[in-house]
Amino acid sequence: MSRRDETMVERGPFARFLIDELKSRPGRVAACIRITASCVVVVVLGMTFQIPLPAYMAYIVLLVSREELVSTLIISVAGLAAATLAVSLTLLLYIVDAGEPALRLPAIALSCFMAMYLVRTCTLGPIALLAGFILVLSQSLIDDFRTTESLVRFVLWLWVVVSLPAVLTAVMNMGFGARPQHLATDRLGTLLDEMADGIDGRRSADFWRAQATVLEIRELWGKAQKVDASLRGKSPIDEHALDGVSRLAALVCILPSSTEGDLRALLAGSLRHCKPVLMGRSQRPTPLLRVPPGVIAAAAPDVARVAMAMEHIITDLAGRAWERERAKPTDEPKKPSLFVADAFTNRAYARFALKTTIAVMLCYVTYTLLDWPGIRTAVTTCFFVALGSSGETLHKLSLRLSGALIGGLVAGLCLVFVVPSMTDIGQLSVLVTVVSAICAWVATSSDRLSYAGMQMAFAFFLGIFQGYGPPTDLTELRDRVVGVLLGNVAMAVVFTTLWPVSAMDLARASLGKLFEKLALGLRSPGPASPSFSGMAENLIRTRNLVGLSMFDRPLAPERARPALIRGDLINQVARMTAVAAILSDPEERTATAWPTDEKAALMEWLHGVGRGLSAHGPIPAFPGAATDQETVTQDGTKRTWTMTWLNRECEHVASLL
Repeated sequence: MSRRDETMVERGPFARFLIDELKSRPGRVAACIRITASCVVVVVLGMTFQIPLPAYMAYIVLLVSREELVSTLIISVAGLAAATLAVSLTLLLYIVDAGEPALRLPAIALSCFMAMYLVRTCTLGPIALLAGFILVLSQSLIDDFRTTESLVRFVLWLWVVVSLPAVLTAVMNMGFGARPQHLATDRLGTLLDEMADGIDGRRSADFWRAQATVLEIRELWGKAQKVDASLRGKSPIDEHALDGVSRLAALVCILPSSTEGDLRALLAGSLRHCKPVLMGRSQRPTPLLRVPPGVIAAAAPDVARVAMAMEHIITDLAGRAWERERAKPTDEPKKPSLFVADAFTNRAYARFALKTTIAVMLCYVTYTLLDWPGIRTAVTTCFFVALGSSGETLHKLSLRLSGALIGGLVAGLCLVFVVPSMTDIGQLSVLVTVVSAICAWVATSSDRLSYAGMQMAFAFFLGIFQGYGPPTDLTELRDRVVGVLLGNVAMAVVFTTLWPVSAMDLARASLGKLFEKLALGLRSPGPASPSFSGMAENLIRTRNLVGLSMFDRPLAPERARPALIRGDLINQVARMTAVAAILSDPEERTATAWPTDEKAALMEWLHGVGRGLSAHGPIPAFPGAATDQETVTQDGTKRTWTMTWLNRECEHVASLL
């Protein structure tokens, strides 16, 4: 590949990262408009009817909003259920511990532990998280009220604070929200255009972006199947088609730069011609634009084998798309299990819950002893940034901290220069519209940045909505930011000292699983082998975890730091996996007569690397590359064995391990 066509490159500098995260994509503008409109309506209702905690109401809109309808409805219903459960349990606990602080501390700790344990082990984890948070927060509010009557009234208002924005957001999305199947189709069309441009050289193909888009489409399609029975019978066909798109995107990235322009144009034209069929916009089969066999036969061997595999994938995708139209709906899908398989045997879940509980109790005890209730946001921080590894948790902490600082700064500037000149709620609505739109745009980024947008909005709302009139004091804003800092410190200390889980350890385990899948695919190529999109998912997870390891690695003792996985290794493994994707072509498997001993040696090496990465064991030496061999296929195309190419890529990987 030329430098212009190089696809598997390291993530660029911070500016490039922001540009990549903040650029527009299908459905993003509409999602931001819905979120902004919902925030403004909630603020107007809260101010008009003087509902407590208007800042939290506006934040809940961002918390439950997603880019498509199904997820938003599920989260909204979960929020209603969680609020109802939490308020009911709170009133029951008040009967026991309202006048007994000695009972209140165990109740808070037990509530937090159970909520965080269920988050990791139960399919109803989001409900448990929100219910546990409301329960802990309401228990910590007892000392702020002088009478039981005012306390109970406030707790009942909490149900309204959660329910109103959840219902409003659900209604807004039912009227104007994007259907997941439509969003998936739009993204598939964009991806097909990008792949066609990559084939004919109009743009540089991007392996990571293409594979991430395929995973997004699969997730969207899975959500669409939950509400559309007609899609369930087509699920196997759709899975096969998405795997084909994933393989095709990988082959685009390894198409040699020496490929002739005529061959590039023919391949790109074939993909563009069948695009309406793949997107379901053609109701009957249409003749495909096939690449003449003579054009492939005249190409260099390394070009021919990639081009032939690409053409076969395009033909298979078109055939599957026509087959899909005749598929019939199936019965209701099987209900998933309530708990994960190792929910009661894996100690990691209990350790995670215990670490979060310790951090929450440290924050609660700290602001109680200091008699500083304004920094109660420390508890909120602990709840909403807890993740599996130290790196993931610290990454989310950094997003929360940076978002809180930016949102707090914007709120402070508005309090000083903008709010004093406001005279009515209409002007306040304009301010909320502008800031909410910016925060919503950031919040609709990927997981690498989205949480910062939510925290920008939360800090801004807390600073602006201090009552039902124009705020004039910066004290509350200062307290909220201090609370975020306290929560960050508590989580960082606890998660890096008690049973720390390194992101690099998880990255090595994920990469080890990829090598195991590659070995299994070589042993039994064909429909029974692991899907390429599954391997790509392992690659993306590994790459993300390696990036997150920069947060926890400096805090780990030198002796406890796992061996690094470098970016060039991940890129080379991605290239090796793309070469292995050629073997999914039936004709390639037929034409490839790989010596049994060489195949067994390579599979054993792949298994050994997988075990070594997962268990921090030794990495076996590479058995050696195969000698070049040639074959002639039925259409007369002369190629070197694909296994020779794969061996060379594996040898390169071995040199980087």
